[in-house]
Amino acid sequence: MRGAAVEGVRPHLLSALAHADRAVLGQLAVPDKGSEIPALKELLEPMDLTGTVITADALHCTAGHRDLADQTRGRRRDDGQGQPVRHEAL
Repeated sequence: MRGAAVEGVRPHLLSALAHADRAVLGQLAVPDKGSEIPALKELLEPMDLTGTVITADALHCTAGHRDLADQTRGRRRDDGQGQPVRHEAL
């Protein structure tokens, strides 16, 4: 997105990717990095996450995103910041 700044503000996109297919499944424009937290759920909610692996910044290891991990059959790993985790099936 080089050169895409408007009035000095660069666009910030949150994307969902299928790495094996090298495909972008969805994107949302967010005002800034801090706005990614509520946007992640909005981006992933319409998708069937059964059996998938979600990889995200530690920024997204919040109690509010636990239900996203639950949709992927309960596999969740700790980010080292003291968030509760479940290790069944790891």
